[in-house]
Amino acid sequence: MNLCAGEEKNTAFYTDLFKEVINEVGPSTTNLIVTDNASVMIAAGRNIEKEFKHVAHQPCVAHILDLLMEDVAKLPGVSAVREECTEAVKFLSNHQMPLALFNAVSKLKLVKCNDTR
Repeated sequence: MNLCAGEEKNTAFYTDLFKEVINEVGPSTTNLIVTDNASVMIAAGRNIEKEFKHVAHQPCVAHILDLLMEDVAKLPGVSAVREECTEAVKFLSNHQMPLALFNAVSKLKLVKCNDTR
């Protein structure tokens, strides 16, 4: 069941939602809320910090790093190297003899780049 279905996802909505959760869990046991980096979440986090002086808001660091790495991967020199590495990994993964040789002489592991949500 989606409790947020049909609601307008704005700053006021998230502020009220966070307040409700903090009050349900207990204001004295809550000291941090972690959200994604959407502007409405940042604004709602600021509102919570104003109302609950002991509660801090932290945007998700993993999300920040993911966005940063996506931007870095778009740089011309980086994207070319990434494409070459992707082709090398594909080749090694699809051919048993080169893969066996790679595994025999290298302590490294092959890593495939994946899209993130």
